[in-house]
Amino acid sequence: MLSQNYPNPFNPSTEIRFTVAKTYRTTLEVYNLMGQKVMTLFDEVAQAGHEYHVRFTGSNLASGVYI
Repeated sequence: MLSQNYPNPFNPSTEIRFTVAKTYRTTLEVYNLMGQKVMTLFDEVAQAGHEYHVRFTGSNLASGVYI
């Protein structure tokens, strides 16, 4: 489950929290509105029931909307 990032909007960084129901390889990627991947934030095995906190720093990216 992916939680709302905080703060939002942000400058220059925000925290993204998530959990997974089953232990599984998990990838968290950031895309611009043109569908281009701009960053991979998490790419490893996530343990079931553990809450992960990932910091997204956009200081090296252009101002805009990212998904």
